[in-house]
Amino acid sequence: MLTKLNSIQAQVQPITRSLLRIDLTITPDFRWDEKIHGTAETFWIIVEDVDGEIILFHDQFVLRQRYAESKDNEHYVTLTVPMFEPVPPNYYVSVISDRWLHSETRLPISFKHLILPEKFPQPTPLLELQPLPLSALHNKAFEQIYSSTIQTFNKIQTQVFQALYTQDENVFIGAPTGSGKTICAEFALLRLWSKRDPSRAVCIEPYQEMVDQRVEEWQRKFGKLGKEIVSLTGDRSADLRLLEKGDVIICTPTQVCTLHFGQASLSDSFLSGICFRGGGNN
Repeated sequence: MLTKLNSIQAQVQPITRSLLRIDLTITPDFRWDEKIHGTAETFWIIVEDVDGEIILFHDQFVLRQRYAESKDNEHYVTLTVPMFEPVPPNYYVSVISDRWLHSETRLPISFKHLILPEKFPQPTPLLELQPLPLSALHNKAFEQIYSSTIQTFNKIQTQVFQALYTQDENVFIGAPTGSGKTICAEFALLRLWSKRDPSRAVCIEPYQEMVDQRVEEWQRKFGKLGKEIVSLTGDRSADLRLLEKGDVIICTPTQVCTLHFGQASLSDSFLSGICFRGGGNN
């Protein structure tokens, strides 16, 4: 008795220019005999390049008896494979039985009409700028915050200063650990506090340990300005009270999502979101 998968259908969707998502629909074409097949049959899903020389993906697919004998016996598998440029004519997807000879179904996936997303823009080059002095803040109270530790801002801080301290546009900063991203975020806070009626800001940290570290650092730094730095506790009623008194609310993604859902006015309390994804000193 030949244990074979009758058909494979594939839907292709590019995620990026270098990553492809493939949704497979697999349909078995044999009558299940428990004496021969047991309760499950194992197959290998293999994706090869156009020349059949490089395996781009491989994984096991287990077909269980109760699903193979069901009325709707189509089975769905989603996988991702790399995409290269220039775009090849096609890839090959094979589904091969783990223990039966000549039990293989092979499907060519054509890329003739595949449209890849646009290329990502190049990172902003780091310019050779004259480091800005603290006096660029034009605020003696703000200058006092940093006067004991630095006299000028570094290259990255200097380059983003105008965008963060004098404008209200969205800014994304990606730079290595230790390159001064925290001070860049503080530019945005100082910009906020320079306004007549500043709203609240929220800082989202990935872990509770980083929340505690950020609260301690900013309480020490911004307490001189009379600013209240608070962290969420996870208790809804207590957190709502903290929102009322905090100038900066620091929390994890889970905490802010728990508080947000069901509280329609919460977004009105936030003006700025600052997310630190990395560890260590930024």
